[in-house]
Amino acid sequence: MRVEDALRYLRESAVHDRVSQAYLVTGNPAEEGAAVAEGLLAMLFCSAGADGVCGTCAGCRRVRERTHPDVLWVEPQLKSRA
Repeated sequence: MRVEDALRYLRESAVHDRVSQAYLVTGNPAEEGAAVAEGLLAMLFCSAGADGVCGTCAGCRRVRERTHPDVLWVEPQLKSRA
């Protein structure tokens, strides 16, 4: 699923009050995985509300900077040699 499609699905879920308690986002943590996770979190914490994501409010900024106190980012620190 493309990043845009995943975010559209998640936005529709939020609009219809059908957001799950947890989502597992897979993918490259530096690319599509991060983009989907950041987009979802921005939707949830944005001060602009359900109309969209402003990208500039404190919630959006903290998500983008990965400093939001309600978000725990879990990703590998080093490349695995398995």
